[in-house]
Amino acid sequence: MISLIMANSKEIFERQNMPGLVSAQKAASYCYKDGKKLATALALISIIFPIATNILLLFVDDIVVSSILSVFLFLGFILAEIIRMSLDKAKFNGAGLQQYFDEFVFGLKNSCKKYLVPAKITSSERIRLILKYKDEPDENFSNWYSDYSKLSYEQAVYQCQKENIRWDLAIRKKYKNFLVLLMVLLGVFLIINAILQRMEIVSLITIISSILPLSSYFYNGLKKLSKNIKSQENLYSHIEVIERDLKNQKAILDEIEELQVEIFEYRKKAYLIPDWFYKFYRNKFQTQEDLYAKHISNVDMNRD
Repeated sequence: MISLIMANSKEIFERQNMPGLVSAQKAASYCYKDGKKLATALALISIIFPIATNILLLFVDDIVVSSILSVFLFLGFILAEIIRMSLDKAKFNGAGLQQYFDEFVFGLKNSCKKYLVPAKITSSERIRLILKYKDEPDENFSNWYSDYSKLSYEQAVYQCQKENIRWDLAIRKKYKNFLVLLMVLLGVFLIINAILQRMEIVSLITIISSILPLSSYFYNGLKKLSKNIKSQENLYSHIEVIERDLKNQKAILDEIEELQVEIFEYRKKAYLIPDWFYKFYRNKFQTQEDLYAKHISNVDMNRD
């Protein structure tokens, strides 16, 4: 790895566009996409099927049909829990590839004690995943980080890490608000449907059965998002220490490496935001980050 003391910060933004690293970032994206397909299946089972069941009850008044739907809703709940457990592998692969990308781009030497703890993706597995997704459609994986090349090397690495956290925190807060709104709307719908059923016992049992997967989906989603947001906010405590060291012109190599480990550990467990939601805000967030990078670079240059 490259010595941060001797390196030029422009190398970061040149290395991030190397073909091998762009391929690694592409493979990471497709690993997450695989996980998001499982998450979509989870949403279909936990949200769409219960909603469809409740709509069907408005038009079908049959005890046998209601009983069958109740059984399927219960089986769907069990299947959803199995799918939820299967997401971990896809997230680990995506996080491992992103960690490899960051370590190489930032030139980290992996010397801090925390590097002895996390299990990382092996080189053979990394190559296998890159080859697996090499023929998939290309997206824009170049210029992954905004340009901080005017800053010193350590400061540039730190600002890229901070960009990771800031971006992720913003999108998770927005998606959490979206889930809360969706949960409230669906809750109102279920209550109205229960009233329309006029307390017919079998239909009410079916409605209650539909609440189970819905409640599980929203509870787990909001719980994980809240935990993710809390974790990212805790990372800002680490960032404040680095900020103080930067102001005091201290070396921050160890802090940078420890922060990278914490980012990796977070990525392995993070809730997967759907691509459509991420893309909805991507251009806006990227413009904000580019303006932020320009502002920080200009402020630093003026200080000099």
